[in-house]
Amino acid sequence: MVSNNQLQRRKTILMLLIFIMTVLIVIATALLTRLFLSTILWFLSGNFDMSWNDVLHGIKLGFIGGSICGAGIILFRLFKVKGF
Repeated sequence: MVSNNQLQRRKTILMLLIFIMTVLIVIATALLTRLFLSTILWFLSGNFDMSWNDVLHGIKLGFIGGSICGAGIILFRLFKVKGF
């Protein structure tokens, strides 16, 4: 039988993993979108224009967006919104 303390610890770990995965997925999506758009422009114009500053900017935007999205999902789970 699982004690209440162990159950609470599992829920906390699950919420932390959901938050981290959400942040990583949004960062990957931001970077892949930037790479896709740069590739299309490369085919159209002939020069590839993607610098490390663009990559870092995508990581920052992805981190901020993923943090907001992850925090929203965790709050929905804490308040027991139907479907989360």
